Amino acid sequence: PWFFTRVNKSLIKRINNKISHTNYDLVWLDFPSVLGVVKHILHPNIHYFAHDVVSQRTSRSITKKPINKEIAKVEANLFCKLKKIVAMSHKDKLLLEQMNYKGVIEVADLGVQKVGEVLNGIPIEEVVDKFKDRKNLIFFGYMKRAENHWSIIWFIFFVFLKIRKQNPHIHLWILGLAPRPLLKLIGKCISNVHVAGAVSDPTLAFQKADLSVAPLLYGAGVKIKVLQMLEAGATVVATEVGAEGIESHKKLHIVNKTQFGKKILELLD
Repeated sequence: PWFFTRVNKSLIKRINNKISHTNYDLVWLDFPSVLGVVKHILHPNIHYFAHDVVSQRTSRSITKKPINKEIAKVEANLFCKLKKIVAMSHKDKLLLEQMNYKGVIEVADLGVQKVGEVLNGIPIEEVVDKFKDRKNLIFFGYMKRAENHWSIIWFIFFVFLKIRKQNPHIHLWILGLAPRPLLKLIGKCISNVHVAGAVSDPTLAFQKADLSVAPLLYGAGVKIKVLQMLEAGATVVATEVGAEGIESHKKLHIVNKTQFGKKILELLD
């Protein structure tokens, strides 16, 4: 389903109609959810922007790992119909080559990644005003996404509570659209955990907080939010998944999840 979420008869008919009436130089596909279109259209020059490699993402999921070989096979077969793939990192390029893709692979120049403003979000100044006399950690992401939701819950219970015992002035601020009810409840029940939800623009928080964290356990591909944190000048502590595909950076600290809390305390000291 990952490759066919947005693929339907109406879309296929519309694309084929356009291709049959116009001599397009290329067909551009964006996001895995439309990759399945290649099964139903004919064009000699189909390009695909691979935001991530789905079979890598599902290989990290407890529930999806048992069927990952089948997922990888479907993905590789769809790739064979493409003339060119644009990957987000050199790591993904290598992975595509290992999947026996024989077409052209280009690594995208992601450039400067700045965060856009969210209308009706909490003014970020209201959050930053509460930073005084505290050690502040920032997590940012679209909180409806499972990898963000479950990773930050893991972080709260298995990292944050431990480091808070050693430094009771540490506060965790969770910024981003659509936090789930469970996370909101945790924010109300556990002191020093603040679930802010959508904010106008988190850039100021990245700049004013002591650290930003990316304790991701699941997912795949380059995490744009980590690039945005670094671009804002933040010091970032990340797992290997959180920092995946990102070039070495003096302010990016990549650690094993078992060492995450230790690294935070070390940087705050």
